[in-house]
Amino acid sequence: MPHSSGACSLCEKAISRHSLMDHLDRCLSEKGWKEVEDPSIVIHINPKMDNRYYLVLLVQPDTTFYSLDAFLKTSVGVDEDRSSRFQFKDQFYFSHMNDGYPGMNFPLGLSPIMYEEFTYLLYTQGWFPVILKGKMMGKIHRTPPNNKAITIVTDNNTPEEYHQWLQRPRK
Repeated sequence: MPHSSGACSLCEKAISRHSLMDHLDRCLSEKGWKEVEDPSIVIHINPKMDNRYYLVLLVQPDTTFYSLDAFLKTSVGVDEDRSSRFQFKDQFYFSHMNDGYPGMNFPLGLSPIMYEEFTYLLYTQGWFPVILKGKMMGKIHRTPPNNKAITIVTDNNTPEEYHQWLQRPRK
């Protein structure tokens, strides 16, 4: 049975995926996050075969796919030199450029494909790759006080023993 509620990593209040955008707008305002003209992107990510667990990121619009790739690799605990790719329908974006395919060196905020669902595949040292799926939930006209490119804004408190899944730092 899917878990539909999680915790805001900023205020620790329980929130559902359905109320997330409204909560974020209020919470970020209350926390004093600066309002900006160019909106940040809210991205929902979960394991492809298991939607019980999820993570929501606030990503500044000038953040590149390379930066998101590096963040996901670090969160999973995989070396940055591991191959990975984003897939939007039939279009692939590889971390290691391949002939005929574009790389990841362009901003998410300028990419029309961010409105589509995507698959992220990360090749690990184990037998199976990490496969995540993601989608943009919306945009918010706020930016973190530290101008951090990517901020974890909520998750649903995934158990630590869940194999190769993104974990927000626990306090």
